[in-house]
Amino acid sequence: MKIMNQWPVFFLLLAFAIAPLFQGIQIGILVAIYTLVLAVFIKVFLSSYKKFRIPYNSFSLFICLFYIWMALSISWSPAPSISLFVFFWLSIFPLCYFTYSLKQPNSWSYLAVGILFLTLIFSLIGIGQSLFSPDEAPSSLFLTRNTYGAMLNLIALPATVYFISPRQLSYRSSILLGIILFILFFAGFQTGSKGAAVSLCLGLIFIFVINWKYIEKFSFFKVVVILTTALLLANIQQKILTEHSIINRLEQLSIGLEETSTSDRILMWQSAWQIIKNSPIIGTGIGTFFIVYPAVRYPTDRSSGNFLHNDYLQFWLETGLIGLCLMMLIMVTIIMLFVRVLRKNNLKLHDRLEITGLVSGLFAVAIHALVDFNFYIVAILMIMGLMRAHINPIIIKIATI
Repeated sequence: MKIMNQWPVFFLLLAFAIAPLFQGIQIGILVAIYTLVLAVFIKVFLSSYKKFRIPYNSFSLFICLFYIWMALSISWSPAPSISLFVFFWLSIFPLCYFTYSLKQPNSWSYLAVGILFLTLIFSLIGIGQSLFSPDEAPSSLFLTRNTYGAMLNLIALPATVYFISPRQLSYRSSILLGIILFILFFAGFQTGSKGAAVSLCLGLIFIFVINWKYIEKFSFFKVVVILTTALLLANIQQKILTEHSIINRLEQLSIGLEETSTSDRILMWQSAWQIIKNSPIIGTGIGTFFIVYPAVRYPTDRSSGNFLHNDYLQFWLETGLIGLCLMMLIMVTIIMLFVRVLRKNNLKLHDRLEITGLVSGLFAVAIHALVDFNFYIVAILMIMGLMRAHINPIIIKIATI
């Protein structure tokens, strides 16, 4: 009977499992994802008649305002049908957030384990690609290696805090989690994504700095050993099978603006700025970048032209300064909430680690979004929504102590 009651978890995991297959044009997959998530939303909504559990806080307010403004931008879009489709596509984030917020407390215990298991499958698929198709950077089921790397970081960072937590169930569970971390790190480095590697390291530094006084230093040392081993082995494998390696790619960052991928992105951003100057306040309409971009595109631009490779700049272009400000306010509320929680005198170490892991995952994706389009990836949006909603019960628990 308890297993039967877990069908919402199965639906959410199934939606997450097929989410990487949606890459912008697979309408059937997007409809299937929404059908599964909406079924769970309706179930938890109908079950919440005794106590409506949606948190009335600034985050919920700003997320509603942001998506209302996004919906309004459809009215001045040059292609309203496309804007409507992209709005529907991006709305998976608030849908997952409110779905998880409505669930019964202490339910869906298998959801986190299931997400970790599916991410492990994604990483193993990517590792297999690197072995059997070494000429192409592994991307698993995702659109690009960069978004694949961002997805791995989103899961690996929260998993790291459980690894360093003193509340490990047993020695075997610690070994198992260490192996999982190694696979996630190794798969991430195999992508050769500089943005993913840098954001992963920044996320780990974030975890270490916040919890340095509260955790045994040997726990941090173990994470560094796993990370370094994964980096070196990925680099050796890439050198054997390909001409480029992750360390070589990271060394390219020292070149600065002359580095190829950096110069390509700057060229795109310069073109996009011409569009932003024409409509800086309200934007051109959500999802219209690839429509308006060709008019200002440089002949030497080698990109596909579908995304700007800077989510903040693209949201400014599409939803204007108003949309960008609302988006930034959403992030500011997360930061302010995190700071307030850390200042609580009754904050338990387990809760401190858990909320730090969740925020570090969100932080890594947000940093990486400066040079990529993570906020347009359905799988990433789903997990971000679920992770942000999972922070709410931690805050409620702390407040009631």
